[in-house]
Amino acid sequence: MNKYIYIFLLLVQSLAGSAWAATHVETIDSGFNGSGGVTVGPDGNIYVSDYGPNLSRANGTSIWKITPDGQRSLFVTGLAGASGSAFDSQGNLFQSHLNGGTVRRITPDGQMTTYSTGFSGPVGLVINANDEIFVANCRENTIRKAVPNGRSTLFTGSVLFNCPNGLTLDDNGNLYTVNFLDSNMLKITATGQVSLFTTIPGGGNGHVVYRDGVLYATSFRGNRLFRVSMDGDVTVLAGSAQPGRDDGPSDQARFFRPNGIDINADGTIIYVNDSDVITSTDQLHSNSLRAVHLDTIEMNAGLNDAWFNPATEGQGFFITVFAELGVVSLAWFTYDTVLPDQDAHANLGDPGHRWLTALGTIDGNRAVMDISNTSGGLFDTATQIERVNDGTITLTFDDCNAGTVDYDIPSIAQQGSVPIERVASDNIALCEALIGASASQVSINYIGNLGVMIQFEDKEVVIDGLLGPVQGWVSPSTADQAAIAAGSVPYQDVEIAAFTHNHGDHIGFTSMSNFLSNQPNTMLLGPDSAGLSNIPQQSQVQEITLNRFQSQQFTINGIPITVFHTRHFDQFGNDFSQVTNLAYLVELGGRKILHIGDFDYAADNIQALGLQAGELDAIIMPTFNTLISAANFDLITSMLAPSVIIVAHFQSGLLATQTNQVLNLLPEAVIFDTAGESIELE
Repeated sequence: MNKYIYIFLLLVQSLAGSAWAATHVETIDSGFNGSGGVTVGPDGNIYVSDYGPNLSRANGTSIWKITPDGQRSLFVTGLAGASGSAFDSQGNLFQSHLNGGTVRRITPDGQMTTYSTGFSGPVGLVINANDEIFVANCRENTIRKAVPNGRSTLFTGSVLFNCPNGLTLDDNGNLYTVNFLDSNMLKITATGQVSLFTTIPGGGNGHVVYRDGVLYATSFRGNRLFRVSMDGDVTVLAGSAQPGRDDGPSDQARFFRPNGIDINADGTIIYVNDSDVITSTDQLHSNSLRAVHLDTIEMNAGLNDAWFNPATEGQGFFITVFAELGVVSLAWFTYDTVLPDQDAHANLGDPGHRWLTALGTIDGNRAVMDISNTSGGLFDTATQIERVNDGTITLTFDDCNAGTVDYDIPSIAQQGSVPIERVASDNIALCEALIGASASQVSINYIGNLGVMIQFEDKEVVIDGLLGPVQGWVSPSTADQAAIAAGSVPYQDVEIAAFTHNHGDHIGFTSMSNFLSNQPNTMLLGPDSAGLSNIPQQSQVQEITLNRFQSQQFTINGIPITVFHTRHFDQFGNDFSQVTNLAYLVELGGRKILHIGDFDYAADNIQALGLQAGELDAIIMPTFNTLISAANFDLITSMLAPSVIIVAHFQSGLLATQTNQVLNLLPEAVIFDTAGESIELE
């Protein structure tokens, strides 16, 4: 028998390239009425339910069957508000019939019957391994169990439910639901105990699905998809947060009102439906089915190692990833011995030895690499060598520990696939750390009015966000108000809490005092004119004493922050010019974010900041009434030229009017008009 000895050389070449986001979005089908749940069937097809044409009217009648390549056919009709769905072990589709208050069973050939009654606004639906059916009841704020040919029974209820929408089940029998009317994801144990699991940015959720230790959720109002670990850590999976219909890399793709969500059998594609209508607050039709293609790993330097197939003695590869260049190199030197009972070069052709090297551009977790067959060299001798292109190698990594090499070498008519794993474990930790580092982005989360929380990894800064109800403006959600007062998720372990000036729509003193009591490590920043010397938590207070147009730099809990004394705008006939208005420049995660409070849009106010045009990664600006003008916005775009402009501080009774005015003048602006919205800085 032949024995192969594989020795490996690295071909190091300089090749410019760039790696794009591993996860990318593709539209599978569009222009149909399918606004409800999404379920992948045992046949691999995607079943899309139609909730209806409007949020206010749950009267959609149909379920569509769509193949992975976008071929659509009508599966069943005759419903009124088709929403969540799931398949049982026999291949029957169970469908929540929202306006009928029932759960319907649909056989594989499309025969539909009523399975269980007694629901109130049934939406999310999930089936466990024993074919027990759990249903989220939006209108009743409960989870109920479907009873065959009978009335459903109550499984659990809770004050935490706020129109529970999507519903899914983990490997341990725990249920997870997401509220449609707020940002919360809740965990329900097998015994019916309900607790807050985490918060999904965006202000209102669609559906949720569990797979292999990960939860995936749609933010209906935040226009994004999120990945949630079983520790409750939330990261963006896809979507820029701006409403739209753009496919492409996950960080550039845009969604509008994504709702239903499910994942295919091999865990590589998530299917989501969203609306084609991006200008209406109520209209949902028509819809699209989007495919989010997942790659399990982005190639990084932690993959640099010797790799082999443990099932075959002596085989392996040396692999080097040049992440900044977007290039990966692989080396494979082979020698084929000729044994008496075998034909010469039976496996590798002539010559028996060959130096194979490959180089290719990184595409997420995959690279298609051109092979170079190198010949003519002699050991430790300055002889001329020749490289000839000879086929391809496709390198794919499943995770930091395993991958596959698929090869096609025409000159020797060899094709095959080699599963690979590491020879040693030295670089596994580096690989996993680099994956985590690449996922870490600075996020800006909207609390209400002009309040935001800026986050990067375990660092958090809240500005103008310690609020209760704010009369006349966009208030924090009820859940956020409670979380702020309690210093609980997501407002826990905050390093800095700051407010720009002493007006009730920017700081709530009761909320602030309660928050500080529950967050002993938080440092509060505010103007000395706000009476901060009277609050009990003096050790947590940094009063800012500055004259007009002065600034001061601090590093607080490891976060650099610069405070500027600026002039407050005048509004509604009021002279606010003498009010101390502080602006805060936060430096976090390599980004510079400026929050300007109630800033007077004037050249001298801007010049006093001392910032160069293009220096800012993001600015948070007030925008209402006479502040919305081309002249005001031109000052910001010309003198500061920030990469991202975030506008907030809208009058609650004029949201639609004022947001449209802003978008007419600043079409690329990020609009914060609903508590819970967020954006990540790329």
